[in-house]
Amino acid sequence: ISDVTLGSLSEKFKASGFMIIDAGVDDYKNLVEVHFGSQTAYDVAINDLQSDIYSVSVVDYVPQEDVGLSPGEGVTTSSTGGATFSVACRVRRSEPGGGYTYGFLTCAHAFSGNSNVYKNTGSGTNTLLGICYSFNQHYSGNADVAFIQTNSSVTAYNTVYTTTTTLTSSYPTSYGIGTVVYKKGYGMSMVESGTVQCNNYSVTINNVQFTDLVKAGYYRAGGDSGGIVYTAPSSGYASPAGIHKGGVTTTSEHYGFFTKMYNALAALQSGPLTYSPY
Repeated sequence: ISDVTLGSLSEKFKASGFMIIDAGVDDYKNLVEVHFGSQTAYDVAINDLQSDIYSVSVVDYVPQEDVGLSPGEGVTTSSTGGATFSVACRVRRSEPGGGYTYGFLTCAHAFSGNSNVYKNTGSGTNTLLGICYSFNQHYSGNADVAFIQTNSSVTAYNTVYTTTTTLTSSYPTSYGIGTVVYKKGYGMSMVESGTVQCNNYSVTINNVQFTDLVKAGYYRAGGDSGGIVYTAPSSGYASPAGIHKGGVTTTSEHYGFFTKMYNALAALQSGPLTYSPY
């Protein structure tokens, strides 16, 4: 097994332009199992694996890392480097034939067309989480929202990152002045909170006007975009209130503004395809 995975055979396989998919000792059969991802690789390698100690075959799977993703966690569109924006909450899209497509909400201004989304796993090469298609992005009016369609290997958590607060599947339909909301994104290391100052806020960014946002007095920083804004926790639970978009932090004042959750979900809806937290 060492020769196949680390030694001369491993080097020979790499020199031929391919690698084994996986290999291991089968103690029950007293064999070394070796799997390749294509018939071409098998045909090249089999001459070196003729001994009866080897069991060689072609498989159609690709091993994947099981990656978890939580509301408020940082992600990126780059396969290398650190996070650049955040995710809000897990949602699922209903399909016409039944069943669901699963993913996370974030902000549309993090994208320019179709884009893969990655999680920085600290290894220099980021782990692919999924893809955000351009038709799942809405950047105007009352919403700055995008839907990241996650891979089947991604475990979608519903506990806000670095906290013990679990998000429910229900969301507010009103945002009263003075109501306390909480925000978590990767830009600020701590959860920030503040009161709603305006529940029909308008702002123009990059010559695009946005309306019916919520303005709240919490601190924010670059990288928080797309992060989760949620109601005050009660007994460990809170409702997803919206998706953080931007804000102002100066020596004299600070505030953030976010897309209302029901506006975000409505903006993504297309015909019979509906989106909902779960």
